[in-house]
Amino acid sequence: MRSSTIWTTAYDTKNLVMEYHTMHNRRLRQVDLKKIDFSKPQTLVRMPLDQKKEQDIEIVTPKM
Repeated sequence: MRSSTIWTTAYDTKNLVMEYHTMHNRRLRQVDLKKIDFSKPQTLVRMPLDQKKEQDIEIVTPKM
């Protein structure tokens, strides 16, 4: 897909939170930036955006 959106991000600058979802999993994931110490020089940390390239399915069928 040449024109697909691979991921979407949103930033809450008041609460210092970044949220994202990917094209493989629409579940919203959150990174709490307050819990990261940016004052320490660290090695670049890389992690996959998706642990699995799938999404769960919530069953919402009403009980009759």
